[in-house]
Amino acid sequence: MKDLDQVTSPEDTAIDVLAEKLRDLGASLEADDAWVGEQLRICGEAGVFEWFLPEELGGQGWSDVDVIRGYLKLSAACLTTTFVITQRTGACQRIAFSGNEAAREELLPDLISGKTFATVGISHLT
Repeated sequence: MKDLDQVTSPEDTAIDVLAEKLRDLGASLEADDAWVGEQLRICGEAGVFEWFLPEELGGQGWSDVDVIRGYLKLSAACLTTTFVITQRTGACQRIAFSGNEAAREELLPDLISGKTFATVGISHLT
């Protein structure tokens, strides 16, 4: 059952609810073997991974300005989770814009929903 509403814009109150959940989970990242798995799960549930891709590929097609505004709200709550999202987004965008239709059809639906995870091996923050 979904606990979170979809975040459809950086002005959406659902992003504040998501940020509060991320903030609450922050203490769990103090352990040596910590991973942001739960944080990524709730971000997927809230539609965060849809922000970065065009509607025709299953995304929400947010503008670059709106994406940055969304990143700012998430990073204020949990910088670690937001950093991982930037790396994940880089991989998803490379798949989406690769021209490889088979890879897009096979991989993007589960990546956009948060069911699966991808990242880039080497990346520079944008």
